[in-house]
Amino acid sequence: MSHFGFDLDNTLIDYSDSCRQYSQQNGLSEVSSVHELRRLLNSDIESSTAWTSAQSWIYGVGLQYAFISHFAINLLEKLLHKDWQLSIHSHKTKFGPAAYGSVPFRELMIDWLNSSELQNFFKIDSNIFFYDDLDSKVWGIANSDLESYIDDLPKVFKHRNYPRQIRSYLYRSFDRELDWTINISNLKDIRLD
Repeated sequence: MSHFGFDLDNTLIDYSDSCRQYSQQNGLSEVSSVHELRRLLNSDIESSTAWTSAQSWIYGVGLQYAFISHFAINLLEKLLHKDWQLSIHSHKTKFGPAAYGSVPFRELMIDWLNSSELQNFFKIDSNIFFYDDLDSKVWGIANSDLESYIDDLPKVFKHRNYPRQIRSYLYRSFDRELDWTINISNLKDIRLD
């Protein structure tokens, strides 16, 4: 059976409305993605912790504004129709930094997933895997017998232990060094044939 693995944050889940809310509430230029917000906040030398604070809010309180990425359900339905096995591989710590309230990231995400349409495809006790760090995530991907995998972060694919034999989709990002990945800007661009 073919097996398709998915990243969760900024791949299956879209945080663009969360980022808009955060930027409005904090008097920042409007941004429409986590990547834009990270770039904006990391450009401020005086506020080196600004991104960590924003991230705690987005994956905590801001989760209420998140939604399933466009075409994700359609893609998942097609994969199941073709008898693909599905799994999620997410670098998500149990709690956020103590300095920003020790937000229970995993607990909030599990509640969100269980109240979303994604619950029809993924179950916490069978095909959703949370990892504390990048090394563990890549190890999990490498040991899951995946045929295909999609992620929005180039660093996952650049990791020294990432298995290049997996058909790898880089979502909404671009990196010249990753000439072996398939760059897509939309989930409907994934071809199953």
